[in-house]
Amino acid sequence: MNYSHFYLYLSLGGTVMTFQQLLYVSEVAHLGSINKAAQKLFISQSSISNSIKALEAEFQIQIFSRSTVGICLTPDGKEFLTHARSLLDQKNHVEKLFKKSNIKHLSRLTIASQHLAFPTKAMIDMIKALGNTRCEFCIKELLSNDLLEDVMQDKSDLGIMFLSDVMQHLINSMASRGLEFHELCRIRPQVCVRLGHPLAKFERVKNSDLTPYPYLAMYQDYSTPFDHIEEIRLFSRHNPSQLIYVTDRASIYDFILNSDAYQICSGMRTEREAACTKLLDISDCEEELRLGWFKLSHKSLSSEAQQFLDNLTKVVLQWAATSGNRTRQG
Repeated sequence: MNYSHFYLYLSLGGTVMTFQQLLYVSEVAHLGSINKAAQKLFISQSSISNSIKALEAEFQIQIFSRSTVGICLTPDGKEFLTHARSLLDQKNHVEKLFKKSNIKHLSRLTIASQHLAFPTKAMIDMIKALGNTRCEFCIKELLSNDLLEDVMQDKSDLGIMFLSDVMQHLINSMASRGLEFHELCRIRPQVCVRLGHPLAKFERVKNSDLTPYPYLAMYQDYSTPFDHIEEIRLFSRHNPSQLIYVTDRASIYDFILNSDAYQICSGMRTEREAACTKLLDISDCEEELRLGWFKLSHKSLSSEAQQFLDNLTKVVLQWAATSGNRTRQG
């Protein structure tokens, strides 16, 4: 048998074998004896022997070699046992995960967002409030196009994103694709620089003031439509000296702290970022960013999703009240 296809063969039901037979093979291999395996499993030796022989006939291999001194795995048997134990592990995992007693008390929630810090803060607050309640939460940072597809395919319960002026038509696009967008607030974008940056001595800058410095943006796949890009593309107005693409928030933070690079952002920063960076208003920018969340139109909010949104709203409103950013609630 071609063992490169063995696992696929098992998974696709190419045989009538059962998990019980795989268990017999595993126990016999572990204990080195059919008799000991039969005693442990409370069945007859003949039942185990017949099951193993049936498997050997099905796959046309010999799993065990038998002699007067005992029983041991053949090379084919070792290969078989590797995949058999993998299937048994998967079976045990599924049974443990979906036992009714577990499902009943397990809170689940998956959030997808652009590369933003505050959804994580809302998730942390939610976990603290749940105390010892069993939960399984996931938060994914995705680019705008991937974010839309992730929620559309119901891989995530909610999507969190900013829409710039050039992305406004996406709201209509969402509706036609079975998604609904709910606005939380609108803000004016700001420039983020390190405290020692040459522009840090100012409170407000113009687009032209940014020209000599490197502009930081999230890397986009070439297949991503221009109007799905999450950053507000102010650099198109003034041709920055350098354009630096990164794939995560941590890289942006490192560039800002260790160079004269800047980022156009919402102004919602973590405490660590706020301690080392400064936000500058852009005097000649009238564009706004619309912060909101979206979900599948036909899908009702779970209690976990609603609790997350309540926390998210609190985080946003608290930031708006203390940031000084020109914010208005949606």
